Amino acid sequence: MRLASVDSLTQIANRYYFDEYLQREWNRLQKYQLSLSLILLDVKLIKADYEYLSLDQYLCQITDILRKCKQRGSNLLARFDERQFAMILPNTQAEAALQIADVIFSAVKATDTTDNDSKSDELFSFSLGLTSVIPSSGISANQLISTAEKALSQAKLSASDRIVFLTQD
Repeated sequence: MRLASVDSLTQIANRYYFDEYLQREWNRLQKYQLSLSLILLDVKLIKADYEYLSLDQYLCQITDILRKCKQRGSNLLARFDERQFAMILPNTQAEAALQIADVIFSAVKATDTTDNDSKSDELFSFSLGLTSVIPSSGISANQLISTAEKALSQAKLSASDRIVFLTQD
């Protein structure tokens, strides 16, 4: 079962497990009327130096940084797509989710990513989209994902790194 739930490259949860965990947390938090936040992070390579590291190695370095920003064991870090990551934040309100997004953003930007002392902002562009909601029967976990994807799309419109927060429609 572990193989079905772990991304083989990054060794974090894969999209299948992300969907399963999100639905489980959605149901649990709906029962207790507690907040659920979701952060999506998109990585765009600007001028990666493949002389030093491959794309896979860059993605693994980013994964290590994100793992350190997770903060709580109940927060789930997952590979959402080829160059996208997601973090499910159970029992986390919008303000706390924004603080975690800021921590992620700062940690990624401050990290040396190669042996030649290049900073990540010379190699990558990052966009973060996030949303927060108290689960209810009037909306679904898929709508939470959709809202986070809209926030991420808006963040990616900017030429520079950006965090966008959207609320449920």
